[in-house]
Amino acid sequence: MRSRWKTGWKTGWKTLALGCLAGASLGAAGCNSYKYFDIHVRFDGATYDVVSAARVNTVAITVSGADSASFNLPSQDCPNRKPASDLLDCGVFEFSTFAESGNLVFTAKAFEGTNQTDACKSGDGSVSVPASSETTIMRDLNIAKTGAGCLGQ
Repeated sequence: MRSRWKTGWKTGWKTLALGCLAGASLGAAGCNSYKYFDIHVRFDGATYDVVSAARVNTVAITVSGADSASFNLPSQDCPNRKPASDLLDCGVFEFSTFAESGNLVFTAKAFEGTNQTDACKSGDGSVSVPASSETTIMRDLNIAKTGAGCLGQ
């Protein structure tokens, strides 16, 4: 799994650039085929309000298609529990891959409580993103409320 929040991404980019330069001097190739998917995650304001979003404990991300991974977004960021922040806006996570063709499907599932079961799922959403020649591909992923969740029962 190769994901991280956007904070500090420039440091990662500089490290990659230095690695490519070092590799190029040794005759290595392929650094230009690395792809970055910047996925902006939000709770859908038409189906979630701040009360129902605040009950979410875990947002699980699954990547499928041309690459695969699964991970949870940091609970302090999704929902966004920082002071004076929009609770419905989880921010951007970055996923990197060498996939050059096909689609990557990013799926988010929001769970109340600590159980990642259908009984505790309050919402989900997905976005399919084609791998292209672009180095950085940005998309939005909205989580729509689809159930009461285990705390909302």
